Amino acid sequence: MTESIRRAVALGILILALATDGAAAAETLKTGAAFREQLATRIGITWVNNPLREALAKLSDSTGIAIVLDRRVDPDQPIEFTVANEPLEDALRRLASRLNLGVSIFDSTVYLGPTETTARLATLAALEHDKLAQMPRAAQARFGSLPPLDAAALSTPRELLTAWAEQVGLELRGVEHVPHDLWPELHLPAQSSVSRAMLLLAGFDLALELAPDGSAMRIIPAPQEAVLTREYPGGGKAASNAQKLAEHFPAAHIETRNGKLHVAASWEVHDQIGRLLRGEKITRTEVVAGEQRYTLNVENQPLGAVAKAVGQRVGREIEFDPSLSKKLEARISFKTNEATLEELFQQMLDPVGLTCEINEQRIKIRAK
Repeated sequence: MTESIRRAVALGILILALATDGAAAAETLKTGAAFREQLATRIGITWVNNPLREALAKLSDSTGIAIVLDRRVDPDQPIEFTVANEPLEDALRRLASRLNLGVSIFDSTVYLGPTETTARLATLAALEHDKLAQMPRAAQARFGSLPPLDAAALSTPRELLTAWAEQVGLELRGVEHVPHDLWPELHLPAQSSVSRAMLLLAGFDLALELAPDGSAMRIIPAPQEAVLTREYPGGGKAASNAQKLAEHFPAAHIETRNGKLHVAASWEVHDQIGRLLRGEKITRTEVVAGEQRYTLNVENQPLGAVAKAVGQRVGREIEFDPSLSKKLEARISFKTNEATLEELFQQMLDPVGLTCEINEQRIKIRAK
């Protein structure tokens, strides 16, 4: 038995020895078309002060979708979140927005983390996949699909990355730059070797770089920007089709050359273009980054007191004309569920004939 095989076996035994009763979870995770179908499935959620990581783990178990929470996000923060008959993907994006996080969905995995990380994660993986496609077949085979991963609590990223490198059969240079960390349980579906490594490195702002011939690989600081360029058939009306794509994907750079469409954009944009060209129906979820939603249940409370309490919660000063003092003493009852701040105050003020103006510093209540 070679030394490299001994190390791989030892690491495998260590990871399995730490396993919990949920160790088979990865085998049930959905991939491919089943993964996409599950993301489009409508679900219902009611979380009341649930710890974030625990809530996401239960959601993963119930839906069969791999959900990875970036190591820099507080896993124990309590979450109040309600979903009623909403597609799973939309719900996850809305949750991420509330937490000022981003979402990256690729290779049958949902990754929640800082927006600067999620904006480039899938594109960085796709760039290495494109590089892999140009390599000799032997190198391509080395970086093929990996089986599902079940890593128990207290696994370290270095152990997981070293075990991954042993599966690939190459030395991983730079693994010593990965900080020591103890991770919670991690369950990933069957996926490509490159995607697996990128997911393990993302939380450290690191990435995988392959040598052009596939003979070596190393860990590097994640590039700040990542753009993927691909070519598509232009059809009979390349210029018109380019304009339509530009309207649909304003962040993409699209040119026509020799009757073909050249698109420079993120992997997510290319994924949607490819699905459109295959005749699939796609939906685009627009979520305002950082937009907060509020759930409130008020019963027979003075309007003025409620307004001040909400103002304190959202960090804004409440202003109102003294002539409205009588109306602010009126007792109100209302419920909001995942409402924007504007919607919340509309429900609060409408019954007594008031309205408000909201800016970053204050909320000014006035008569209609």
